[in-house]
This record gives sequence, structure tokens and C-alpha cells, in this order.
Amino acid sequence: MGWLTGVVGLVVAINWAYDGWLALASMLFAATCLGAVYAAPRRLGLLSWGIGIPAFYMLFFVLLPLINRAIGASTEATDDEIAVALGVASVGLAAYAAGVSLLRATPGPRATYDMLGLLKIDVAAKPIVFVVLASIGTGALVWSYLFGYFGLIGATGTEVGKAAGVVSALGYLLTIAHVLAWNRFFATRNRRVLVLGVVSTIVMVAFGLLANSKGQLLAPFLFIALCLWGVSGKFPFKLFLVSLLFYVFIAFPFVTASRFAFKAEEFAGSRDQLAELMVDYLASKEWLGDAENFSAVESFGRGLLPYFTQIVQQSGSTVEFMQGKTFVQALEVLVPRFLYPEKPDMNIGNWTGKAFGAIAQSDDVTNFSPTFIGEFYMNFGLTGVFVGMFLMGILAILVDRYLIIDRRSWMMPIMVSFVGWQESVVGHTIILFIKNAALWLPILLVIAYFPRSPTAARRQRMTLQGHPRGAN
Repeated sequence: MGWLTGVVGLVVAINWAYDGWLALASMLFAATCLGAVYAAPRRLGLLSWGIGIPAFYMLFFVLLPLINRAIGASTEATDDEIAVALGVASVGLAAYAAGVSLLRATPGPRATYDMLGLLKIDVAAKPIVFVVLASIGTGALVWSYLFGYFGLIGATGTEVGKAAGVVSALGYLLTIAHVLAWNRFFATRNRRVLVLGVVSTIVMVAFGLLANSKGQLLAPFLFIALCLWGVSGKFPFKLFLVSLLFYVFIAFPFVTASRFAFKAEEFAGSRDQLAELMVDYLASKEWLGDAENFSAVESFGRGLLPYFTQIVQQSGSTVEFMQGKTFVQALEVLVPRFLYPEKPDMNIGNWTGKAFGAIAQSDDVTNFSPTFIGEFYMNFGLTGVFVGMFLMGILAILVDRYLIIDRRSWMMPIMVSFVGWQESVVGHTIILFIKNAALWLPILLVIAYFPRSPTAARRQRMTLQGHPRGAN
């Protein structure tokens, strides 16, 4: 009966906060999201793309806007404009549910399926896996900080090396090492693996500080929580609470204040001094006062619904439909710069934001995220939303079956994190994952099949010989 109580409570909250068409549109969209959740397989639960994608829209288009309305947060969009946008989003989630239902009716892989054997990687048995991945990832991040693409440091194709994109992608190997370590620690409680996990956490937080990114500061803690949730099967309330407090009282005020404290030119032109500037500013505690006028609660919604409403209102009227321009540019980004020196930078969220008037023309740093549905709409209108989200439903089941596979696998936290950042098809989840996986995969395969040391192999043989056949 808990779900029924939640639905009744949501209906009451919507009718208390909204009136007229907006209340009806919100209830319709919430019902469509719940229908999409019901259509998805329940084997992985919320730790999946099948359920995670509609849950994402439920959170950012219904629940968080309700909270912002309750605290009096303002928005330039009218209630009727938001209602129209939610109507468009309802079409998208209905198409998504249809795609999920279609593929769900097809047979999946065998229960023993393991993607190229990568799920068997075990840093408890082979710590060298962590050392290699973390070393490559950390080295790539250091290089990117000094010479390439890093956080919000301004850089164009002419200011960085031709290998900047490749090196930036290799930096994610540190995150993979982090997930591998914590996943195995919660499964084995091996103290040596715990040490590896703590080291990766400290390094990731340090780079998040330099990157001036709330997401990067918070990411290591959220990955730890997802690993625990997957292995134990229990929702880690304490870890998520710690992550929330860290965001509200440290990550949000520090990053928000520091972005105003330092000019964009300092980020672009003084990389050798950036670390010193950020550490000094953090130690000064001036950021606590500088961020007093900004609301962490309002930031939770990330402005996704207001911007999506703006896209729906302007596309096809004041702004022409882009006819797939964002996707074409994304495909160009996949090409290495040494093969295509004039390729565009991955700043799609910046120039599209400028097109819709959400970003000042002089701002080359800020990016606005349109969400999957918004990106489909700005390119092809309602037809694009229907077709695009139908295909997303099919893709979600494929990801759950062939990449996540099991909630206890180390791949689960990584893929679920992509759901959390699916604010645009091009800038966050799909295109970048395809590009970066082409670099990660060979490295992971080499490590996965790297022979064990003679000592470890001999120890394993002695262990097997010391047990009689058939013993448990």
C-alpha cells in the first residue's frame, strides 16, 4: 500500500501547488512516468536504465519543480507554457514505454553472459588492475589540467594539443579504478582494497576541486553509495545523506562562489597558478560568505524544466528547428583531432543555449542541458520526441541486458551514473560513452586477461591441492 499512499500524496501536492492546466499536465506526466516504470523489467530495480530514465524525468520535471514552487523560486515561464512542455514530455515518455515494452518481449542473453569477461575483473585478486588504471587515469588528468580539456578551464581546439580529447577520455580510467575498488571492498571486506578505494576517493576529490565542478566533487561519494547499494541490495541512506550534506554545505557554496571569484581568463590563462588559487580560496573560507545569496535547494532542479519549456516555446517559431545539427556535430566530435584538425569543440550545450537566449552571447563557458527530450524536440519537433524516445526505450533494455547485467557488477554504478547525467544525448551519455569506450575497452581487456604472477598462481594451486575433491 506504500505506493498507493505515495501516488495519493503526489496528487495532493500537485493540486496544492498548481492550478488549472498545469495541475492536469503535471498529473498526466507523472502518470506517464509511472507507466514507463511499470513497463520496464524489475530485475535491476532503480539501478537500471529501464527504470532509471523515467525516474529521472519524474524527479526533475515533477518532484523538484514542486519543491521549488513551495519555496517560492521564480521562473520566467508561465504556468500555461510549462503545461504545454509537460504535454510534449508525456508524449516522449509514452513512446519510451512503448520501446521498452517492444524489446522486453524479445529473449535476452543467457544468465551466464559476461561482456568479454570484463565483469570478472577483481582488484582483490589482482591489485595491479587498480594500480594501472589509476595511474593512467591520474596521469591523463594531470596532462589535461596542464595542456588539454579540464573542467571549466576555457580551451579551444587551437589552444590544446591534438591528443587532448584522447587524453581527457583516458582520465576516466581513474573513475573506473575507483568503482572497481569499492565494488570489491563491499563484496569481500578486504582491507587492502579499502585502502585503494580511499586513495582513489582523495585523488578524485582533489581533481574535482581543481575542475571547479560540483558534479566531480560529489561523484566519488555517489559511486561509493551505488557500489554499496548494488552489492548489499539495501539503499544506503547514510551515505546518500552524507553526499547531500557535502553538496549543500561544501560543494555547492565553494564552486558557486569560486566561479565568481575568478575570472574566466584566469582559468584559461593561468593553469600553473590555478591549483594555488583554488587551495588558497578554499582555506580562506571566504566562499562561505560569497555564496550566501545562492540557494542550494533551487540548484537541485538544475533549471531543466524551465529550459525545456523555453525550447518547446521557441523551437519552430523564433528559433528554427535544427534538423539534426546537434547530432551531426556530435558525430564529428567522435573523429580524433589529428584526423580532423578543424572539428568543432564539444560545446553543443553552449551554442544551443545561446540560440534560445538562455546564455549570453559573450559567455563561452556555461552550458545548458536540454535533456534527451529537449534535444529531440529542438531538432525535429514532436515527431523527433516520439521517435527518439521510442529508440531510447529500446536502448535502455539493451544497456540493462548487455552492460549492467547484474546490480552487483562493477559496471552498474558507471552506467547508472550516466542516467543521472543524461541531461543531453550529445554532451553527457551516449556519444561520449561510445567515444571513450573505444579507448577504455582495449586497456580493460589487456588488464582483465593479464596473467597472474607466478607466486599468485602457485598459491592458488596449493590452495586447490589442499582441499579434497568435492569439498565445499
